[in-house]
Amino acid sequence: MAWASMGERLRSRREQLGLTQAELARVVGVPQSRLSEYECGRNQGMTLHTACKFAVALRCSIDYLAGLSVGLNADTGVAPPPAAATRELGDTLPP
Repeated sequence: MAWASMGERLRSRREQLGLTQAELARVVGVPQSRLSEYECGRNQGMTLHTACKFAVALRCSIDYLAGLSVGLNADTGVAPPPAAATRELGDTLPP
């Protein structure tokens, strides 16, 4: 994962939405100083859970933040699983 690119995308998307670092950090639940480190590429220890929270707060996909997609939503070209496969997972899927 290109951390500088991810940090640049975090900053760019945050600014597009008109959020300050303090506001986004509060929503995601990280210190503002850590968000600054992420945006500058100085901290590369982001967990998947934190990346998910950033993606939700910034209304974009993790793929976009990681530089794997140019659009805000993931476009992997992979078809979604058939409904039967989804039903087999039952209550294990999050709401």
